Amino acid sequence: MLDPNFPLSDIFTPQEAVFISNPFAALPYHCPTEENLIKYFQQWCNIVTHEEVVYPGYFTRKNIPGLYHEIHERSTKLLKERGFDYLSAVPTWFHIAKLYEQLGLEYFDDNDAGQIKLLTDKVSYKMGHERRISSWIITLQYWAKLTESVGWDPEQIAGENVLRGESGEILTFPLAPEHNLWMIKNL
Repeated sequence: MLDPNFPLSDIFTPQEAVFISNPFAALPYHCPTEENLIKYFQQWCNIVTHEEVVYPGYFTRKNIPGLYHEIHERSTKLLKERGFDYLSAVPTWFHIAKLYEQLGLEYFDDNDAGQIKLLTDKVSYKMGHERRISSWIITLQYWAKLTESVGWDPEQIAGENVLRGESGEILTFPLAPEHNLWMIKNL
């Protein structure tokens, strides 16, 4: 879905490009020292304040316009023709879940739908730039949970970028190794 004619390396350092392509791999779970947690947050800040912010998980700076919709339309048609009743997806990123919502997919689990709504209500998700920043803010919540788990207050570093629920818990995108975030669409 991403256009290889616009590599991250054109405008980002090699370290930033690696960070963008998988910010979860950069989380210092192996050694969550204050220094490592601050270093992660500083990398995050460099990306979200860059003049050309890209979505987390991207390997290039731009996607191929209209390709998601084209693939969705063709896939839906092909699956219907072959007798399938459902199209399902497992979005890894907040912005992909929101795209799938636009394509008519719904969350299989009501709890997941509720968690996505809580997150959506906490961030501005209107236009391109805001959407990219919002996806990065939601990705940052895993850092905030790690920071809190070692006894530090993530708000002291990240301020309002830490998203909390009514009972004070840090809100994260509902996808974890033990839980798939399933979305489904009736064909």
